[in-house]
Amino acid sequence: MNPDGRLAASGGYDRGVRMWDLNAGTCKRVFEGHAEPVTALAWSPDGRQIASASRDGAIRVWSVVSGKCMQELNEHFGAVTALAFSADGRRLLSGGEDKAVCVWNAEAGKLERTLRGHKGAVRALASTPDGKFMLSGAAEGADAPLRLWALKTGQFVREFAPHAQGVTGLALHADGCTLLSCGEAPALYAWLLDWDLDAGAEPAAPAKADPFGFAPKPMARTSKLMPVPPPPPGSTTRAPVPPPPGGTTRAPVPPPPAPGKTGAKGKKNPFEF
Repeated sequence: MNPDGRLAASGGYDRGVRMWDLNAGTCKRVFEGHAEPVTALAWSPDGRQIASASRDGAIRVWSVVSGKCMQELNEHFGAVTALAFSADGRRLLSGGEDKAVCVWNAEAGKLERTLRGHKGAVRALASTPDGKFMLSGAAEGADAPLRLWALKTGQFVREFAPHAQGVTGLALHADGCTLLSCGEAPALYAWLLDWDLDAGAEPAAPAKADPFGFAPKPMARTSKLMPVPPPPPGSTTRAPVPPPPGGTTRAPVPPPPAPGKTGAKGKKNPFEF
């Protein structure tokens, strides 16, 4: 989805990238050029460009206005499986099945550096709001870590938050302190990133394990997904979801009052239009 929320982009097995008008529900443009299915997409912070990646190993940067391919970037060996722009739009980040993370100069289309350390295909990337750091996650099997990097130097800072299985998605809040991560295991994790960004953009010494004063802490609202049982035969009401082990049962939500009637305390039915 673009920054103002009015447009969205999609890609798939037809090898094309489609741009959609969310208000009208129509396809406004189709970008074509990949030789294999599209595997990742990213929208630039200014909304003027869409980056797409494919199993063919190529990254293409498209102009939203003209529909033309502005850049074709080739550095990965194998499919490219993750894309993200830095928050300031100056860099494009890519990860692939070659276990590498590439940092590109988004304006010049030049490779700045390649970051290595993951033991599996890189599936998720995220940049901090100040554009100084990035996070990467990969399909590394048991105890898959997230890795934190300094964007300016490419230096590895630390790894944290091991998942039971591979990491497949990352989302960082605009405050730069709340991180959501998900993986192949049926769980969603929320992390409080307790760090001091004013501690310096450059580490004092490579030997220090944490030169940025970074200390990730798991938040209490981490939860696992629970299956929803089917409704009883002949009923349209879904059975309540069982609580997680050791959890508490939530009170059922009462149905809305019938049209024309009032609910509690004489309030008008909010579901009547």
